[in-house]
Parts: sequence; structure tokens; C-alpha cells
Amino acid sequence: MKRSAVIAAILIGLMPVPAVAQSGCRVTGPVDVLSSPNGPVIATLPNGAIVSIVSQGRDSQGRMWARVANLQSKTGWISRDTLSCP
Repeated sequence: MKRSAVIAAILIGLMPVPAVAQSGCRVTGPVDVLSSPNGPVIATLPNGAIVSIVSQGRDSQGRMWARVANLQSKTGWISRDTLSCP
């Protein structure tokens, strides 16, 4: 990873984790969707909602986050622990 990309990732508090987009994941309970990792709530997904993982990363405390898109292509961030993927 280039130095400028590492610095940018540190500045936003999220280190990227290599991942391929993954579809068909299910939310494992009602989950708040955030505008950014640890950011404000912008929506809530019900238990069993189907989403695709767009990207993933860890925050400065090592917690795993997933940027997800629902079937209407709306995106937001949720804890990776709240997803069950095939």
C-alpha cells in the first residue's frame, strides 16, 4: 500500500482489508446502519435483510466493519459481526 494511502486510512480511522464484493449476506438481527464506522445512524436493517458487502475495514480499535448495499443500492456501514454470508 502506498504511503499516502496508509496515511489517508489512518486519518479516517479505518484500515482497508482486501475483500471481494460479496452478495447474499443476511443481517443477523435488527442492525443500525451508520454513515461511517462509528458514525451517526442513517437507517436500520431488519433481521434477515439481504445485503451485499461493498468493502470492509477495521477501525482504530481493531473492530471489523462492512460497507453494505441493500437491494435498493443504498449503502452504509455495519459491524461485520452482524452479518452471515454464504
